[in-house]
Amino acid sequence: KGKCGKIPARYWLHGEYLLINGGKMSKSLGNVYLVKDIKERGYDPIVYKLFSYSCHYRNKLNFTWEGIDSAAKSLERLRNSYQINLNGTDEYQKHLTGMADVDGTIISEIENKFHQAINDDLNMPLAMSFVWEAARFEKKNPEVSNLLAKFDTVLGIKIDEANSEKEE
Repeated sequence: KGKCGKIPARYWLHGEYLLINGGKMSKSLGNVYLVKDIKERGYDPIVYKLFSYSCHYRNKLNFTWEGIDSAAKSLERLRNSYQINLNGTDEYQKHLTGMADVDGTIISEIENKFHQAINDDLNMPLAMSFVWEAARFEKKNPEVSNLLAKFDTVLGIKIDEANSEKEE
């Protein structure tokens, strides 16, 4: 319980080592990064969370600023997909693409595959592939947006928030 008097977590998971630019992370090498460093570079800390989903927790994760930048772009794309599916796009795009009906069995199948991946020793890279399958779904519909929101209850990437510009 510690200082706060509350149980901080019911489950604890320790991941494999975090590498920095392919090498060992070490204070003596001066390549230790903290969340404040990510924030100082103008990234939302959630970007690091999404970045960490690119690797299974049993494998080493290689931290690079290019990887963080890529994760920031991915988060922006996921949030855009959520909004487009929720609200549609502008009137011209709605006319072109329409808010199509979506077969519920396809949505259920993607959701089941996501849960199977999560239940398979937290296979986050595989789970994220199903998130992207939903995000890139050709038919834009609020059902897809609802599915992405369900995924976010596991991912915690605040997919329903509007994108913000990176602070330089």
